[in-house]
Amino acid sequence: MEDTGILLVNFASADKNVRAVSTDKLTQEVKSAFPRCIVREVCSGEAVRKIIREKEGIKLLSLKEGLEGFKNAEVKRVICQSSYLMDGIEYDRLKAVAKQFSSDFECIKIGRTLTGFDFGKTLAKAMLDAKIVDSADKPIVMAGHGSAHRANSIYKELQEIFADMGFSNVIIATIESTPGIDYVLSCLNEAKKKNVTLMPLLSVAGNHSVRDIFGEEGSFLKALLDAGYEVSCVKKGLCEYAEIRDILIKSIAELVGNG
Repeated sequence: MEDTGILLVNFASADKNVRAVSTDKLTQEVKSAFPRCIVREVCSGEAVRKIIREKEGIKLLSLKEGLEGFKNAEVKRVICQSSYLMDGIEYDRLKAVAKQFSSDFECIKIGRTLTGFDFGKTLAKAMLDAKIVDSADKPIVMAGHGSAHRANSIYKELQEIFADMGFSNVIIATIESTPGIDYVLSCLNEAKKKNVTLMPLLSVAGNHSVRDIFGEEGSFLKALLDAGYEVSCVKKGLCEYAEIRDILIKSIAELVGNG
């Protein structure tokens, strides 16, 4: 498998401490799981790459640069595995860029997004193991990014998955699309509960998490506090959960095993 390259495609974070417990950890685990493959990480966010380069002097590769590097190294087979939540805009871009390099390799395979797995149950298990969910009673608000893409419907689907598993106390909303914070407040009003857990539904708990979920102004947290709720904040991104990283590694294993 020395001629197989694994490209880990992440949003990453401009905060090195966040990267250390999420995407960096994922990269380390993939390298350990596939020692005979060439493993490289790329950052799909141009703005994040720029900030990291200016602050830390580290040049993260773009997706195109990562694929060009594999081409120059004469890698024959490439596996692109993202940590994206859904098959949305960024995933479409990943597929489009990979297609541009299709003639440069024997094959390029693209792993599923997190919602391509039995994601709701996997995330629920991670939350139980981390003792974030200690009952099916206290409301848990998950804030995702949101998208104009049709894949935005996954947020509603995820909430239904949690409800089917007995966690009807989980409320999922988005930062930049629908449902938004008004939906959360409406659900909480119906639940008649005053203690709430707030957490990001993001692969990496970076700037969106700091600013739009837990920030002092214009955030989910501020809206909940202004509405009189007592809020417990869980600031972990999805890639900080071992169970989430494991399903990404299993996806890669399936693709490596299929040749």
